[in-house]
Amino acid sequence: MSLQQPAPVHSVAIIGCGWLGIPLTRALINQGIDVVATRSNSANCSLLQNQGINAIKLVLNPEVECSQLEALSKSSIAIILLPPGIRKGSGHEFPEKISNLAAALKMLGLTRMILASSTSIYPSQNCEVDETAVIVPDTESGRILLRAEESLMQRTGIQAIVVRLAGLCGPGREPGRLLAGKKDLAGASNPVNLIHQSDATDLLVRLIHHQPWGQVFNACAPLHPSRSQLYTHAARAMQLYPPEFNTKTSPFKQVDGDKICKQTGFVYHHPNPADWCW
Repeated sequence: MSLQQPAPVHSVAIIGCGWLGIPLTRALINQGIDVVATRSNSANCSLLQNQGINAIKLVLNPEVECSQLEALSKSSIAIILLPPGIRKGSGHEFPEKISNLAAALKMLGLTRMILASSTSIYPSQNCEVDETAVIVPDTESGRILLRAEESLMQRTGIQAIVVRLAGLCGPGREPGRLLAGKKDLAGASNPVNLIHQSDATDLLVRLIHHQPWGQVFNACAPLHPSRSQLYTHAARAMQLYPPEFNTKTSPFKQVDGDKICKQTGFVYHHPNPADWCW
């Protein structure tokens, strides 16, 4: 844990500037901070450049492939927002990708990094979990994420922060669409763990400026409506067929995201996922 005064931030590298990275980039630019963003293909780099964002192509294969890597060397902090690729079947390479990326950035002199992870790392044991929990993941994706976190946090010569994001919702990821029309779903009374895109953006900006190195933070809205309450209401609000739940129970967890508030003064402006209906 760092007790030093936060260092001034003049430039930020956003590795994996997609759905969350774009609003984060805009927020930082609005504060007068230079941003260099990366995407894994030229077409997406062009899309960012057309929006006035300085973007370069960077691929993790799992080695770092980037002909313009030096463009990141002046950055004060790197924000790593890379999807682990678990659904695409390449998740097993994710820890190695993070390790290789960290080594490459360190070679450039960029030694301060914030890694976006996921609250799915916590096992579902029918209780509330916070950052003090001893984690023994109960899914392969959780085990992959834990190894990725460790590959960064345990690397010498690097100051790191891990942010475990709950399920991300916002424009294009409306909760009403997630379970609309599905039937015979278990876990109707399970609490949901979500965070709004704008809160996730603001939280990352807060960490960039406060720089509590060596720590892990959950990012999750403080209110947890039940699955049946939220997804039924959200689907109807979008004029979609609501999901249908059965009476079967399923394991759950309820994620406590209050540590970031206590340490940095961060405030969730979208505390109740039941209100996020478009």
